[in-house]
Amino acid sequence: SLRYYGEPSIQDERNALHLLHCAPYEEELGMVLEQEQVLSQFKTQAEQWGMSCRVEVSNRLVANAMVSDSRKTVLLAKGVRLEERRVRALIHHELGVHMATTLNASGQRLKVFRVGLPGNTLTQEGLAILNEHLSGNLTLSRLKILGLRVLAVKEMLRQGSFRHTFAFLREEHGMEQDEAFQLAVRVHRGGGYTKDYLYLNGVARALETIKSTEMKNLFVGKTSFPYLPIINEMVDRQLVCAPQFVPQYLHQPATSGDIIDYLIRCIRYDTGTDIGSTPAEVLMPS
Repeated sequence: SLRYYGEPSIQDERNALHLLHCAPYEEELGMVLEQEQVLSQFKTQAEQWGMSCRVEVSNRLVANAMVSDSRKTVLLAKGVRLEERRVRALIHHELGVHMATTLNASGQRLKVFRVGLPGNTLTQEGLAILNEHLSGNLTLSRLKILGLRVLAVKEMLRQGSFRHTFAFLREEHGMEQDEAFQLAVRVHRGGGYTKDYLYLNGVARALETIKSTEMKNLFVGKTSFPYLPIINEMVDRQLVCAPQFVPQYLHQPATSGDIIDYLIRCIRYDTGTDIGSTPAEVLMPS
């Protein structure tokens, strides 16, 4: 896990603490939707976007939802109950990015875009959180969860104790018992799993990239930020197909609110934490 995903940097921890320092305020989340309603909304949106995929319920998930690339299926956790805004965020996260890149990759001649370039997990999760924001569905509570994931990974690495991580989340950060338990499970599964810090790290990188770079071609498959210049060249040379499915808000973003916009602008990316960066000349010699 450490070798593949790495571990949180000092900047990641600073970003997390900054978000957790923000005072909570009332957010408009809408009514709570039951499992069948969530399932229906996912299926409807996939149909509207022209995505040939399935949406199913699974009783084996720790998260609320995930995409099975091999089956081209969105899996929803059995018994999932979420507010309308959080359902919309999940749709733009799972369908808008993870399923979009899965379907785009299936049309590429190069299978590496299905397997994934080095560092593709950070890129995928960063783009997915960014899409939640650009679609106007990112909330303070969601940002705080991303911050807590960073700190939970840090504590897991420091202490290696499930009991300690659970108590840390409950006593130091006031998480509800079920939420603290679920997050502790996420970071301790398999003996220790560091992936969860990548969500905040990834969106920091995505925010840094979108300031100066057109990111559309990152959606050709399971790509990685450091390889974008090479991918752009390959698309220009018609070695790679341009992405068919691209998030609708990438070029015409909505707003998640002034406070969220401010907090997002405050997140900083640590350039010394690139995962999977490889010099361009190694991949495409002139």
